[in-house]
Amino acid sequence: AGLGLEAVAPRVAGPLSGGEQQRIALACCLVGRAAVVLPDEPTGALDRASAATVIAALRQAVDDGASIVVATHDDDVIAAADQVIRLDHGRRVM
Repeated sequence: AGLGLEAVAPRVAGPLSGGEQQRIALACCLVGRAAVVLPDEPTGALDRASAATVIAALRQAVDDGASIVVATHDDDVIAAADQVIRLDHGRRVM
């Protein structure tokens, strides 16, 4: 899925960083070509370069026909979105 996981493939899941675990979970969804993916803060535990890779993978999944609904505070994820719905305390705001 192009998420930069080649280096962690031979390792056991336990010693992986939070960011590596996050990318593996996302890769599982994308490799399986899920029609709908619901990532929660997919770039939260990542450095900027890894976050950019995740955003590109999400964008590619959309381009390939998937629907992605993301919960995020990351302005870069928001900028990559086709549509944004902002919530404040569970209510939609304009």
